[in-house]
Amino acid sequence: MSGEAGKAVDGHRGFLSENQSDVGYQCTKSADGRKTATWQVDIGQILPVHHVIIYYSTSDRDGSSFRSQMCGFSLYISNTSKNFEDGKFCDHAYKIKDSTKNISCTVSGRYITYYNERRSDHRYSNCSTFAHNDLCEVEVYGCSHLGALGVNCTVPCPGYCDYCDENGTCLSCKNGLDGHFCNMSELNTLGHSDRIRYSFPFSIVVPVVLVSSVGIVVLLSVVIIQRKTILKQRKQDTDREKYNNFISQADNATYDTILKRDSYGYEEAEERYQTVL
Repeated sequence: MSGEAGKAVDGHRGFLSENQSDVGYQCTKSADGRKTATWQVDIGQILPVHHVIIYYSTSDRDGSSFRSQMCGFSLYISNTSKNFEDGKFCDHAYKIKDSTKNISCTVSGRYITYYNERRSDHRYSNCSTFAHNDLCEVEVYGCSHLGALGVNCTVPCPGYCDYCDENGTCLSCKNGLDGHFCNMSELNTLGHSDRIRYSFPFSIVVPVVLVSSVGIVVLLSVVIIQRKTILKQRKQDTDREKYNNFISQADNATYDTILKRDSYGYEEAEERYQTVL
């Protein structure tokens, strides 16, 4: 049947290799007068994709008349057929210079979706009035098995990756692990909302710590001042005690009597000196 969706994956890029014409009924052809046009293919399982080549239908040698229909398309790669817009957005094009598009999109997925639309709230330039998906061929390139990457798909994904992108970043992990290399447990990779919910309450703790620190400094200052006062009082008491002991000992002290000498050459020879303490 002419224009059926499977024509875009039948291995034939067009009626002629240099002229992707739908004359040979080798291209899909969407209904006319539609505001949206969607084409999707299931590659069988989630696989690492590197790039997608789209061969759009042309009516003549330069393909100018069909480029306006290709204008405004978007390409997605997703793990589910529904809600494909939640998957990886690969490309969006308005200015179409060539009916063949080579789109790099390094992601793992199962469904390739070509989507075109004509929105009433958007002004389109050099685009057709209605949306179309007249595709001659869609070719998907990547690795045909999980857990591999690289040009020849010979480099294994790191650690516990189910599959990864061309940079070795894990896109799905085994055993409930998480992280770019599947080397982190789930507890270490809480979502943003969880991190907010379980985050440390700095707004409460920091003021408390500051007030407590000030309180501790004040308390230490008071203790130091009191200790100095006590030590000073003890020293005064000790000095007073030593002084009193000295006075007490002085009152009870006995001294040797210093005998006077006779005074020679004085008339009052018999006068005696007083006893000196």
